[in-house]
Amino acid sequence: MLNSLVNIMFRMVNCMKPIIFGLLLFSVVFVSFPVAWADFLPEANGDEFDLEHGEAIAGVLPSPPKIDGNLDDWKYAVWIAFDSKKDILRGQADWKGKDDISVTWSTAWDKDNFYFAAAVRDDKFTPGPDTANAWKGDCIFLYIDWENLKVAA
Repeated sequence: MLNSLVNIMFRMVNCMKPIIFGLLLFSVVFVSFPVAWADFLPEANGDEFDLEHGEAIAGVLPSPPKIDGNLDDWKYAVWIAFDSKKDILRGQADWKGKDDISVTWSTAWDKDNFYFAAAVRDDKFTPGPDTANAWKGDCIFLYIDWENLKVAA
């Protein structure tokens, strides 16, 4: 089975005003670029925090990570795995396991920015028909509850 690893990194500049944006929705479906894993493949290590589904811990980075497809800068981040049937929002009946689709992701911040990184495993990447309809294909949705209202997206 052919597995492709896709690295999606997202950087959100902190100049966004909470009043204007409230609840932000980002469809992170950037064109895949080769991942230079070096010796680092993220492993989920967030279980010890007893997080609710969808919650994350954003660690502080000593320096900004390079946005280059290499996750070495994320070595000490807390990674969360979505790799079971309960993590699939649509198509649970068709899900064939971790190689079919799974993601390990993390968030971090520094004094100027908020960062999101994900290592995605998918045996067959199926993009949406166009950018406006990216959600109809394989993609990641990142919802940010800026004001901690805990309202469904």
